[in-house]
Amino acid sequence: MIALLLLSLSGCGAGPFPLQEAQIRKDTEYQCDVIGVRPAGTDKEKETCDWLEDRLEQMGFSYTAGTLSRSGFEGYPGVYSENLMAVCGVDAEAPIWCVTAHYDSIETSPGARDNASAVAILLEVARDLVTWQDELGAEVRIVFLGSEENGYHGSRAYLEGLSPKELERHQGVINMDISAASAGEGQLVCCTLGGRTDTGYQEGNFLEPLDNAVSQAVGAACRALYETEMPVVHGGESDHVTFHQWGLDSANVCWRVVEDGLPVLPPEYHGEDDIPQTIDYETACMTGRCVLWALKELAGK
Repeated sequence: MIALLLLSLSGCGAGPFPLQEAQIRKDTEYQCDVIGVRPAGTDKEKETCDWLEDRLEQMGFSYTAGTLSRSGFEGYPGVYSENLMAVCGVDAEAPIWCVTAHYDSIETSPGARDNASAVAILLEVARDLVTWQDELGAEVRIVFLGSEENGYHGSRAYLEGLSPKELERHQGVINMDISAASAGEGQLVCCTLGGRTDTGYQEGNFLEPLDNAVSQAVGAACRALYETEMPVVHGGESDHVTFHQWGLDSANVCWRVVEDGLPVLPPEYHGEDDIPQTIDYETACMTGRCVLWALKELAGK
């Protein structure tokens, strides 16, 4: 793919957002190989949240400063998980933009693509974003969501926990799920289900995928950074579905093979072979850089 060729020429450390490819790889391997499978409601899911909390505190986010929070919720009856949120540009009056990735996995897969690599990318996004948060004109929430695999419960708990004023301030979400790929596998796409228009929120469909503020910003990032177009396709299968149901602009920034205009899940999806060693981490860096560029476009002063 043209995007992969340009990526190999530019490198993860080049350009305006010098992400650490080695750290993304290390964090992906830690989740899959050290912690292991991380189903919702288990000790392994909690261990992952503890690890994420420690990493964010090392970056300078803290409970005392009001830039770090952790909240529990019940998804399926008797299944308890947690959301972990770090905030840049805290401002009770400013617009809110979210970047999300779920950190649970299914019971039968190490979940390198789904979703350890996206979690690792989101950690890098947080590390980079905190260095230029003074340039923000909005509040950016970095949310690690629990309990996605059994029904998008983390994103639902996040939205249900918003006050009416926070919901009014909320502009949308950049979601990352299956946001890295093997070399030569598919392309970076935005999966959307709808978006705000002059006449209100509108749903897209398979024949007419609907661009929205999030997919437009990520698409502009892909053109600016990699000189290639990013397809917008109609698709769900992740936490952006819940934000769509709340009438908020959202997109899942992910790697897919696109056939007849529809996104196809990778063959490793939910399989035992979804392991860190099969991922090309340059694809993860491409996702992260496009997300950061889009955030600067959406939330910058």
